[in-house]
Amino acid sequence: MRAPRSAAVLLAMVILSGCAMVQPGPTRTMGPYDAKASRAVSAGASSVESAWLVWEASRAGRIQRNAAVVALNDAEGSLAAALHAFEKVQSPGTVGDERRDEVRHLLADADDALVALRSSARRDRLGSQEAHDEAASLRRAGDALQRWLEDQG
Repeated sequence: MRAPRSAAVLLAMVILSGCAMVQPGPTRTMGPYDAKASRAVSAGASSVESAWLVWEASRAGRIQRNAAVVALNDAEGSLAAALHAFEKVQSPGTVGDERRDEVRHLLADADDALVALRSSARRDRLGSQEAHDEAASLRRAGDALQRWLEDQG
């Protein structure tokens, strides 16, 4: 019965990790730029949450290691795609440049934590203290993304 549950969790992770994408292109005012920034952060938060669910399922023994690696890899890819797409958006000015740097920093922190956790999964060390620390970093990055979204209203 483990395989069907692992497959269901993996499918849910893949679906959740691609929930929101950013459409690249120029913006002339902050309104559309802020909307694109919010979509990028939302997509990043979705990827982090997907990875967190994989971590919890792995810790509880409800997902096989290979499925965890694939799901974490997909979440990492989705987060990287959101960051890359947002970086292609042209800022409307100095305020936009500051917003871009802020969003880049948040998404890069989340990506670093996700890469570290995925690496532990690939090395079959999700039960290690190092992986626990990486998961804690991932949670902090996810919380920072959520706070940013809440602050944007």
